[in-house]
Amino acid sequence: MGAALFLDANGDLWHVNAMANGQWDWEHGGEIDTRADTYDDSLHIERLLREAARILRRLHR
Repeated sequence: MGAALFLDANGDLWHVNAMANGQWDWEHGGEIDTRADTYDDSLHIERLLREAARILRRLHR
C-alpha cells in the first residue's frame, strides 16, 4: 500500500503516504473525510482501529 492509516488524538482517521528511504509524506497527509474516494472503506477501517485500540487499552491495565 505504501501508506499508513491511523487514528489521531481526536479519534479521526488519517492517511499518510510512504516516501523513499522510510520517510513519511506528512506535508500531504491528512484526515480521510467524506470527499475521499475511499471514504466508505475508511469507515470500516476506522471501526477496526477503534476496536484494536479498545482491546489494547484493556490489555495494558
